[in-house]
Amino acid sequence: MSDMQEAIRKAGLGSNHQTKKSRQQNDGGKVEFLNFYKDEGKKELKPYLVDKFARDWVEKFIERRGKDELTMTQLRKFYGEVLSIEEKLKVNKFEIVLSQIKMIKSKAAYAINPKNPKIPRSFKNFLDQMVDSIKDAQDFKAFKMIFEAIVGFSAEKGVKQ
Repeated sequence: MSDMQEAIRKAGLGSNHQTKKSRQQNDGGKVEFLNFYKDEGKKELKPYLVDKFARDWVEKFIERRGKDELTMTQLRKFYGEVLSIEEKLKVNKFEIVLSQIKMIKSKAAYAINPKNPKIPRSFKNFLDQMVDSIKDAQDFKAFKMIFEAIVGFSAEKGVKQ
């Protein structure tokens, strides 16, 4: 079972009603597309995403301490990228910044370089799942909130600087 699938299982999320669909990932794992909202108008974020779901991902990020251990520096680097994109969304249409949102996956792929990993694969899997689930500006806003929760829970868990 992949890190992402395990986190979804721990969060009590099943692929039957919590996700839109899934696709095969290059490494053979499945990427689940999240439905961030309780309502079709995308006004009410599912509360467990910024609580249990985020906490479960943090547990995955820190379970393998070692060379590819997630640090607050790396976490904040990626979160800073999300905040930068959020600022661009204030003055540009979603379609204009979508390519920058998708580039987060490439930056994560670069950071898991096997010769000098900067992040754990579980963090890359998280970013892949989130980015793949973003279909509009409201989804990006939900992703940003989930990521903000992860930053907070990571500090609580003592993720090293």
